[in-house]
Amino acid sequence: MAKNFLVLSKTYRNETSEEERIIDGVVAGYLSDTYRLLRGESKILKVVLTELGYDLTPAQMSARIRRFSLAYSLMKGVKSRHATDMRCAERPHFISAPYRALRADGITTWNQVCELLESQDASQAQVETGHETASQAEVRGSGPLPAQSPMKGYVLVVKSELDALIAEQVTLRREVKELSERLMALEERQTALEPVAVDLVSVPALVEAAETTEAAPVQVTKPTLPPKAEVKVTAPATPVVEDICSKLPKTSSYRGVTRSVRYAKAFLGRFKRMDPFAQSQIIKAVTAIAENKVSGGLQVKPLTPPNLAREYSRDAVYSARASKKLRLSFEPSRMELVFHDLLSKGQMKKTSEF
Repeated sequence: MAKNFLVLSKTYRNETSEEERIIDGVVAGYLSDTYRLLRGESKILKVVLTELGYDLTPAQMSARIRRFSLAYSLMKGVKSRHATDMRCAERPHFISAPYRALRADGITTWNQVCELLESQDASQAQVETGHETASQAEVRGSGPLPAQSPMKGYVLVVKSELDALIAEQVTLRREVKELSERLMALEERQTALEPVAVDLVSVPALVEAAETTEAAPVQVTKPTLPPKAEVKVTAPATPVVEDICSKLPKTSSYRGVTRSVRYAKAFLGRFKRMDPFAQSQIIKAVTAIAENKVSGGLQVKPLTPPNLAREYSRDAVYSARASKKLRLSFEPSRMELVFHDLLSKGQMKKTSEF
């Protein structure tokens, strides 16, 4: 995890608010050692900032990341980008402000940054043990600190959230692998049972034939066949379907506001016809979206192609992964969360998702 070296500059601390420094600190935690955004970390960074109360647009997050990469490249002396970075740094604006502040304080090389960061780590260790002096705190760049720093608590909160997200990703990957293996076993079982199901469908016809014929062999075997009334009773009952539908969430929480959840007829129709295992996967995915607990495993993205999305709504429609072969389309809004349909691989064969 990269470190926020911008706070080493006193000019930077004087020119920025505490809120801006907190945002920069969170962003730095998701950058690589060369101060580039790690692959796949963009969505996680967006979720963490939102949970902390900082709703940044993609352009604003990109500008924050560029502030770090520009200062790092110029002080590190990356030759491939030196000319472009120097032109950017010479113009006073939001992206070049931290580098200009560091340069104004005499911090111009990466070796200086590394030395100051090591000094800062040593001072922080002494803060935790209660042995930091006033002069050491000044070198660290933040002045004397009380025994319990709010920033220290904030850093611990962010680190615990990051660790929880990484653990969740590992768990989800393991669950996906286990579910894929189980799905393959169920598909093989289904293939083996299809001939048996075809034979069972013909049982009512055999019962009727036994009742209308006078042939002795047929009358002898009649008692071994299930009565016609019993065949009707064993058919799937409506209350079972209703009980499955009742497990779908009815409300959704979005930024502290409770909104209703609506399911289109197409969605419910396909949902009712699916096997119990597929229904449980769909309920799990719908619940995660309704509770605003979207993770990378759901692969939430705008529904494509555009003509397919326009069939449901003129507003933004998204797709999410319910299983290996199923995607669900949904439309979030401030007042209502609508689930439009369940789409198979064949229906979305033109999308890049498959």
